[in-house]
Amino acid sequence: MAADVGLQSEAKEADMPRTVVSLLLAVAACLHMVAGTHAAGPRAIQLSVDQLVSDWYQREFGISVPRPAIFNDERAVDCRGDGHLTSTAYLRTGSTTADLLVLYLTRDGLNLINKFRRNVLMPGGRFNVLSVVVRHQATVGSDPISSWQVAQAAVNDTHVKFARDHGYSAPLVEFHNTNMLLEPSELSVPERRDIVAAALQRHNLAAGDDDIVMIINIDPARSEGGRTSPLPWRSIYVGNYAQWKTELRTTDWAAIARTSYQQLMAYFWGWQPGWTPTCGGTRLGHEPFITSPRLLGWEDVDGDGVPEVLDGTPYGRSTDPRY
Repeated sequence: MAADVGLQSEAKEADMPRTVVSLLLAVAACLHMVAGTHAAGPRAIQLSVDQLVSDWYQREFGISVPRPAIFNDERAVDCRGDGHLTSTAYLRTGSTTADLLVLYLTRDGLNLINKFRRNVLMPGGRFNVLSVVVRHQATVGSDPISSWQVAQAAVNDTHVKFARDHGYSAPLVEFHNTNMLLEPSELSVPERRDIVAAALQRHNLAAGDDDIVMIINIDPARSEGGRTSPLPWRSIYVGNYAQWKTELRTTDWAAIARTSYQQLMAYFWGWQPGWTPTCGGTRLGHEPFITSPRLLGWEDVDGDGVPEVLDGTPYGRSTDPRY
């Protein structure tokens, strides 16, 4: 599903030919494996890939990431059969923002495919969401807010379960929802932000007061997908992407919630489909999350007992400001 936000590639020509860099990294990998001959073979190889990825962060971004978060599943390929190793690093820049670094490498870690860097919303904490459901009687029924609240609660429950399964004292992500119902006449062009802002103002609400403004517009006469927009306030818009004509079932509301809170919300965290590519119905085990929790900073990859999204020294980084 398309979104208005996306990562901007910053891949540039290297200071030396990539083939030379790859050769040097290959030599480094061999040295790491030789140094680790006391370890089991697969473990030694894994350590070498970790080190190669760490070296790429230093070279491409000038930033130390000693223990990188890596996703490297052979099943993760697009419909052309192409796949890659993905690594991400969220480095906090404010209370709710982070500098996101992304690397796409060949699976052996020797060659850079692409890199990205941008400032994003940190994928952790409490997010206040003003959720507007447009009343299309044929699809949302007579009591859409009740049905929508059930679906929203299920999303929060997935984060509660994830936290419990990983031994965390509280969920890493929580959505606090304020729901309201608007008539179609109040949102004559619901994708226009000025019209949305004016409609909210008539109900004594301001679009900028919440972290996210969400519009659920299941118009039976209009087939459209979903999108996000970051400025001047973050918004999520979900249209009638499944061409519903009759009243939504519980499973339909659940699907809309996954689209809104798992997929479109993740764009504000910097996610892109290329992180963990799939084709058709391939499942990689991180569902219902849109991508591997490891790449969103929701796992402890440096072994200090703290998930990286909460870690003051994420990815094994030093507290020394020079690194």
